Amino acid sequence: MAKKRSNASSREQDRQRAVIEARGVIQRLAKMDGNEAETRRRVERIFESVLGYHPFEHLTREHAIRGAGETEHVDFAIRIDAQEHSRPTILVELKRVGTDLARKHLKQVSSYAINTGCEWIILTNGRQWRLYHVAFGQPPVTKRLFEWDLLEDDVEMLAKRFELISYRSVKKGVLDKLWQKREVLDSGTVLQAIFSESSMKALWRQLRRSTGVPVSIDDVIDAVHHLLNDNALATMGEITSTAPEHRTQRRESTKQRPGTRAQPAVTLLQLIKAGILPAPLPLFREYKGRRLEAALHPDGTIEFKGTQYDSPSTAAAEARSVILGRHASTNGWRFWRFVGRSGDERSLDDARDEYHQRRKQQGR
Repeated sequence: MAKKRSNASSREQDRQRAVIEARGVIQRLAKMDGNEAETRRRVERIFESVLGYHPFEHLTREHAIRGAGETEHVDFAIRIDAQEHSRPTILVELKRVGTDLARKHLKQVSSYAINTGCEWIILTNGRQWRLYHVAFGQPPVTKRLFEWDLLEDDVEMLAKRFELISYRSVKKGVLDKLWQKREVLDSGTVLQAIFSESSMKALWRQLRRSTGVPVSIDDVIDAVHHLLNDNALATMGEITSTAPEHRTQRRESTKQRPGTRAQPAVTLLQLIKAGILPAPLPLFREYKGRRLEAALHPDGTIEFKGTQYDSPSTAAAEARSVILGRHASTNGWRFWRFVGRSGDERSLDDARDEYHQRRKQQGR
């Protein structure tokens, strides 16, 4: 057992040394503002020295992607079984070191993955690394699992992130297991479990036993609802409640608790479809003397510094972290501002209020 721990520790130290060496290579490349060809050569070296791929057996350069139109090429295709005609395990799209990764780059490589039937994508410029999974539903959905910065992030964390996409891990199926776990812990799946009949009954019984107060299951569900953040509330709209059958039907009109919002949850996409928020729409916030800028897209996501977020609060927390240097939970509906049609400055929360007012006037 001690020998196994020693071997694991030795491998970890080797990975960290390799990461430090790779960081130096990319730092020098960024300083000289290397072009795409120079970036490709160094990233290929990282795949060999840090990730353990054989440059000829596992990496196919300029892999041909045959779709409905012209044949296109992705920078690298990774094949674990090293068979030339086998389906790639990972597609790697590369940009020059001085180019920030953007939504259009992901859209490009996602189309390659869909045409190839490849579930895994790496998007990188040598500095930034992003790992995505493609789920082949109708329509296919691309989700980002991890993102890391070779020049900025902690070496120990970088070693763990690179280990996820290493030859050793991918061959053992670590990525597939990671995705299965992520699916089980998806907010929709977890919320469905929380609001299941067995969970609500267990929580209701525990509260009655521990407090002696005769609360109802209706009260319990309302309390859990008020605990959830904006992202969870949006997901709840897609969940069919399986609460106990004896739970009374929710009253259309309830007393509003101090400091809480009585209206049902609403998403940015609903506000866009209702015509309250035009999209694309520039968002901004003056915070601690600095101006933070983002963009609301037609699909209801908010893009900040090239990354898209499903929740305004997550995007706001990321924006504040740029200035604060640490994560800070933030109400994104009140944080983000935009210029309304009449030229006045408004918040997303104002737009949400307008939506609820319209529904109320329509008697819905």
